[in-house]
Amino acid sequence: MRVHRRRGIGFALIAGATLLVAAVACQLAPSPKPSEGESPSIDSPSLLPSPSLAALGSWTAAARLLTPRQLHTATLLPDGRVLIAGGENVTVPHGCGFGAGCLASAELFNPLRDDWAETGTMSIPRLTQTATLLPDGTVLVVGLGWDSRGGLASASAELYDPHAESWRPIAGPTQPRSGNTATLLRDGTVLISGGTGAGDLGQLATAERYDPRTGAWTNAGSLSASREGHTATLLADGKVLVVGGQVGPDVLASAEIFDPATGGWTLTSPMNFSRTLHTATLLPDGRVLVVGGVNRDEAPPAGEIYDPSSDTWNLTASLPNGRWHHTSTLLPSGRVLVAGGDLPEGTVDWEESAKSVLAFDSESEMWIRLAGMNYLHPGHTATLLPDGTVLVVGWAGYDAPSVEIFQP
Repeated sequence: MRVHRRRGIGFALIAGATLLVAAVACQLAPSPKPSEGESPSIDSPSLLPSPSLAALGSWTAAARLLTPRQLHTATLLPDGRVLIAGGENVTVPHGCGFGAGCLASAELFNPLRDDWAETGTMSIPRLTQTATLLPDGTVLVVGLGWDSRGGLASASAELYDPHAESWRPIAGPTQPRSGNTATLLRDGTVLISGGTGAGDLGQLATAERYDPRTGAWTNAGSLSASREGHTATLLADGKVLVVGGQVGPDVLASAEIFDPATGGWTLTSPMNFSRTLHTATLLPDGRVLVVGGVNRDEAPPAGEIYDPSSDTWNLTASLPNGRWHHTSTLLPSGRVLVAGGDLPEGTVDWEESAKSVLAFDSESEMWIRLAGMNYLHPGHTATLLPDGTVLVVGWAGYDAPSVEIFQP
């Protein structure tokens, strides 16, 4: 087993220098839905004095990945280690374009030792797949697999056993799919929804449910619309909120809820903006924060909050920069850390803006500017570690560390 370790850092992080902190105003009243063709009304960003001049976070480089990768998955295991699986090795010519750069390998990060160790390989290379931690501590991986010619492989799934540090192929879903979501339900089953099928199937409206106790896949009904690039969020009542996504060239504003008790899907109120490649985060009060995404080659300028108790969407204040392919992580403080991503062309100081990091405070409904990442991390993942820090993983260039840790 090959281990790559960065010495001298360990898991203790050193606080950074004092930062210039700015907050974006955002206390908003509920916003009415816009008329057809009319843009929603949103507040412009306004900079307010920081509630504290103390540094609100710092970033420290951690040990580099054994294999540079992006578009992988990251799963926090019960013992505190982080499993990184699959993705694309962008140092290989053409990347996944012809299959050579698609990865089946996996690595384990130990935050106590700040090192990486190889941990077997999946049965086939995968990228943009889903990885779900099951109640027994194993990890279910489902989604896009590639054959030797760079094409979508047959439907398949596999389990990772962290005790044996090994992979085992299992029965897969009935349909191959990519861009799907995977949600662990309260009863321990996993809901797979939407995505793009193989061949000429295009986007899918189908959903399936995996039961780890029996290893069986069962039909879970159909969404109201085919969609990929959407989000699925487990609500406080055990239902699942599915939001946005794309079908063909059309980006969706629609949202719907899956009820595990009945197996049925119900449309909810649509968002103010259509969006895909966004993030959705369950807030401590049971509402859901949706941030970023793309809408007809543009980035929606504001986030939205869904309130399940009233079935309403309310806009947040606009963000300094629209973004997509970013990450959103709920911190122990209740704030949501929004990091990285792609930005619209023409963004002023594009590179620095792409490294920028914001926190959304759900109580004050304020955006707070935090310390920016030191490097660009395209196609990255962000994982909340047991000590409250956040591990960001993703290839950042030939001479740049591929891993950084945020200390709130």
